[in-house]
Amino acid sequence: MTTLLQCMKLTDGAVSVEIAASSMQLLSARGVIYNVPSYISKDDLVACLASQGVIFVKRFRFKSSDSSEMKESKSVFLQFTTADLPGEVKIGYLFFHVKQYVPRPLWCFKCNRYEHVAIHCQGKLHCSICGCKHKYNECSAAAPKCPNCGGGHKLTVEVVT
Repeated sequence: MTTLLQCMKLTDGAVSVEIAASSMQLLSARGVIYNVPSYISKDDLVACLASQGVIFVKRFRFKSSDSSEMKESKSVFLQFTTADLPGEVKIGYLFFHVKQYVPRPLWCFKCNRYEHVAIHCQGKLHCSICGCKHKYNECSAAAPKCPNCGGGHKLTVEVVT
């Protein structure tokens, strides 16, 4: 068997490469559009955006301050068939600027460190407000202290767009 490093010439003609559907997600661009009127349903969004290379649409949701129920926001996640993110998309007669989607980092609610989740955590419990070894709801600290950097702030995850 010849390895790729031993090859002097790869092919004489065209090469066909098959990509698994799960790998397609890694190759497709993901973006967000904002201020999409709430009267436009998900089905209408899918119908309008399919011809522009969109393969998946999802409205972001948020918990309203006046109740515990989840509401749909005016921000919409889009996944495209290509790796290139378009500058804008058109829904009906409206144009929307597309920004790159940056997912929130994995954050452990047990030790408050990044890049893993609580179910896989092998660290010790740390409060996200003061960094001490107790639960968040038991904190009585007067001044916040980040458990990651030791700075004078409580731990927050902020996505910069």
